[in-house]
Amino acid sequence: MSDTTDLEELKRVVHQRVARISEQIDTFRKTEDKRLAVIELENRQMRERIGKLEASRLILQEQLVASTKKMLRDTLTGLPNRLAFDERVTLEIARMQREQTPLCLAIWDVDHFKQVNDTFGHQAGDKALHVVGKTLNQLIRDVDMVARYGGEEFVMVLPKANLQQAFVVLERIREKLASTAFRFKDTPLKITLSCGVAEFGAGETIESVITRADDALYRAKANGRNRTQMAQLSA
Repeated sequence: MSDTTDLEELKRVVHQRVARISEQIDTFRKTEDKRLAVIELENRQMRERIGKLEASRLILQEQLVASTKKMLRDTLTGLPNRLAFDERVTLEIARMQREQTPLCLAIWDVDHFKQVNDTFGHQAGDKALHVVGKTLNQLIRDVDMVARYGGEEFVMVLPKANLQQAFVVLERIREKLASTAFRFKDTPLKITLSCGVAEFGAGETIESVITRADDALYRAKANGRNRTQMAQLSA
């Protein structure tokens, strides 16, 4: 441009240069549009994959929750099982120590359960355990927990209740169970439960409390069954 003296020539050169620049800009825009389209496609595919992964995560999470609940439930009675009881009593012991509140543990046992099985069959025994578990669960306080401990035994956690208070609650439940009409195939069944209850002492282990409650249950059986027996205080 600095060498030319012809205006027309100058205009032609400028026009060529502008045309080339416009062509380069157009090419750049097309290339950039293609690149952005590819990026958008990749982003959309990535969002779809993330959406599928999130959906899979939610499904797996629901399955995990369902499996955990199933793992913590007794299949016969629908009550929490021994594993669930162990978790709950550990939490209640920590709460008892933190808040300095009383805590009791009770063990229930169906009276003459072998006789029910021998007379009416194991199907009747299973039905009895199911009904007993359901009834116990309906009669406990909102803060309590009842679980199937094994066989015909049930275990109960009674937070914020001392031994006397727990005894009153358990006697009310025992009397209600004793007056409940049980039937198997139109045949009436007389079902009662015996109970042993112990209060946690300072620094006492769960094993020690269970032993004392179990000893109290044994005394309830020995004293005629269908009764609640309080455990001796820990030494």
